[in-house]
Amino acid sequence: MAPSPEVALRPFAPDDIPLLRSWEKDDEVRKWLGTAGITAYSSDRTRRVLAIECGGAAIGYIILDHINWKAGSVEIRVCIGEADYRDRGLGRIAITLALGMLRKRRSLKEVYLRVDPANKRAVRCYERCGFRKEGILRRSSTVVNDLLLMSYRLTLLEVT
Repeated sequence: MAPSPEVALRPFAPDDIPLLRSWEKDDEVRKWLGTAGITAYSSDRTRRVLAIECGGAAIGYIILDHINWKAGSVEIRVCIGEADYRDRGLGRIAITLALGMLRKRRSLKEVYLRVDPANKRAVRCYERCGFRKEGILRRSSTVVNDLLLMSYRLTLLEVT
């Protein structure tokens, strides 16, 4: 069995912007995420933007958005921007790292996400990470697809 690639999360840096701009031009990134998640890179109390690194190079990002400390919830968005790194399980590793980081924040209880149900690869990845399907968010526009709502409970005791 091949060794797992070394994946790490680090704070997003302004030096990452040119790389992220190049990902905006990727057809698959635009298809599933649009460009809003990429261009809105700043962090504040309700948002954290993390770069996903593999072998020391940024290959994607995770956005922890709508952090609600009082309600204990946070939305997660994930993108592997570098096409050569897709379909290698690196997104799953990065999500697992992010969930471990969030689990340490005792005030957070739930992570949720919205994903296009047609994005089968992403849905399968989230399920493998422990996310559960909660329902469909119906969109009134015919231009924008309905979204699948999925959640992950941080407060569940894990049995090993």
